[in-house]
Amino acid sequence: MVTRLLSSPDTKVVHICMSGSYPEDHLQNVLKSLSFGDEKKKLPLDDKTKNTILDSIWLAYPDDLNESYEQLEKLQEENSAGLSKLMIVIQDLDDMAELYAFRDFTSACATLMNFMLKLRKISQLGATVIVTNINHDSGVSMIFSYIAKFYDNKLTFSFHKGSILLEIRPLTISTELQLSTTTLSINPQTMYHMLFPSSENALIST
Repeated sequence: MVTRLLSSPDTKVVHICMSGSYPEDHLQNVLKSLSFGDEKKKLPLDDKTKNTILDSIWLAYPDDLNESYEQLEKLQEENSAGLSKLMIVIQDLDDMAELYAFRDFTSACATLMNFMLKLRKISQLGATVIVTNINHDSGVSMIFSYIAKFYDNKLTFSFHKGSILLEIRPLTISTELQLSTTTLSINPQTMYHMLFPSSENALIST
């Protein structure tokens, strides 16, 4: 799925960084690490594809999650006819969550939950959503844990230390939260298998 998106000249990549400007080569590396073929072998991105990615990136550096939410709503509206061609990369969400928690923990939970639900909605409508650089031992883990106590009938959060993944998905049965309990170091091949076992495309990677 990601390989198909990256190889398409119609793909629009939106990079929203929560901690200010970030070098574009970092985003390129993020996308490159997710490029695999059907045999789970890493596919090198040629210069043409790399340039296509960089040319399509829309960089946004929001001041807060409320502004980011408004940006997501605008993206959804502007791309309503072609959300399947939209890839949204959210970076350093934990930095913003920690800042909110420092101000007002309860408000942080409500704001972050609202933001996550918007991400899930956009992904359900066809967009690919990837959130990178979430540290499993950061303040955001505590926030997700707190949120889950009230929303475990809607979402489940699962952290895997090292590389992957915080996946957002609807719950069909009640699931006890398992937070930051694993010490797995997941290699790219395993990551691919975990990320794309089905057609679902809502995911968050660490």
